[in-house]
Amino acid sequence: PDSNVRQARMIVDFLTKKQQSPEVRIALLDALAQIGRKGKFSLGQRIGPIRNLIRHQNEKIATLAIANLGAWQLKGAEKDLLSILIDPKAPFSSRQAASISLGQLRGGEGKKALLDLAGKGRPAEGYFAIFGILVTSAEEAAELAAALFAQDLGELDPVALIQAFNRRSKGNAVLAKALAGKAI
Repeated sequence: PDSNVRQARMIVDFLTKKQQSPEVRIALLDALAQIGRKGKFSLGQRIGPIRNLIRHQNEKIATLAIANLGAWQLKGAEKDLLSILIDPKAPFSSRQAASISLGQLRGGEGKKALLDLAGKGRPAEGYFAIFGILVTSAEEAAELAAALFAQDLGELDPVALIQAFNRRSKGNAVLAKALAGKAI
C-alpha cells in the first residue's frame, strides 16, 4: 500500500504543480478518483491542492476535481462543494458532482446540507441535492424526487435523476414505490 500512497501523492503533485494538456489532466484526475473511491487508504489533506481545479475553465477537469474531493473525503470541502451546487452559472456536471461529493463526505455535514437544500431550497437546488442524498439513502432521495417531480422543473431534466436511481441497486424500485399514487 505504501507504493500506492506514494503514486497517488505524485499524481496530486503533478496535477497541481505542472502544466499539462487537458487530456492528461483529465486522465490523471479520473484515475485518482477511481483510486479514492476504493477507499483502501487516505491522502488526508494531501488531496487539498485539487481544490484549485474545481472551478477550472475546462468543465471536465472541474467536474473530475470536484469528484475527487468526495472520493477522497477531503475534510472542510463542504463549503466549496455547496457553493458550486447552488451556483446557477456552474455547469450541470459540476453541480451534480458537487452534490455527489457532499453525499460521500463522512460525518454527515454534507448530507445535512443536502437535505436542507432539498427541503427548503429552490427546485434547482433540490434537484441537484437529490443526487448526493442518493449516495447514502435511496429511500430519502426517492421521496424527495417524487415531491420534486410534482413541481414545475422548468429547464431541469428529470431523466438524469431517474438514470441516477437506475444505476443504483434496486434504485428504480425505490423510486417507483415513492412515485406510486403521485400526480406528476
